[in-house]
Amino acid sequence: MANIQQLIRFIVWYATDHETRLTTTRLVKFLYLADLHHARAFKGETYTRFPWAFIHYGPYCQEAQAAIDEAVVNDLISRKPFTGVHASGAVFLCTDWGAELSEEQLPIQLVSPLKKDILRFGDETPILLDYVYFESEVLEGVRKGERIDFSKAKPIPKPPTITFKKIPEDHLKSCRENIANLTKKQMSSLKRKQEEPFTPEELKDDVYEQAMEYLDGDDARWDFQGEAKILR
Repeated sequence: MANIQQLIRFIVWYATDHETRLTTTRLVKFLYLADLHHARAFKGETYTRFPWAFIHYGPYCQEAQAAIDEAVVNDLISRKPFTGVHASGAVFLCTDWGAELSEEQLPIQLVSPLKKDILRFGDETPILLDYVYFESEVLEGVRKGERIDFSKAKPIPKPPTITFKKIPEDHLKSCRENIANLTKKQMSSLKRKQEEPFTPEELKDDVYEQAMEYLDGDDARWDFQGEAKILR
């Protein structure tokens, strides 16, 4: 059985965690996208089984709104009023970080693409609506007021098989020998360093100490010219 309340909780938590404001329109559309992703992976079967229809604002159904209201009543998410420049409404938040565990109760085929959708479109309602309108194959040919048929969802294409060119055995043998020689040299160098530890103090002779005293002094001059040689 689908756990719709946990799906809503996860969507709102993930958006809140990524500083994305979810209005009612955005949250409803992400519920629709969750069903679309599920249908693509499971032969047209949606996760929520909601009777989505195409209306003026795109995919919508009263069941989605009722489920959101229920999640608010159950304190899984919170609804806060907001007033913008051109409109007012509500945003949904979830600051219960234990909600992250709700992800484990959802199909990975749904969660993975839905996360990308929230990150890409969470704060951009016009772009989100365009994406839903023009990237949803199940909306093709659907008239306003008609039910959406998710059996038209296109299966997720399988990634192409990557084949590697077989390396000749004599090349492999040469590579193994080179790796073994390099490893031997590195181990020998490391052992020598451990046996003969080096300290920077070995390079500090009387000339070095005089130079440091000169540079630290108040009467240090910086207008001298000449050449310096480092002897090793």
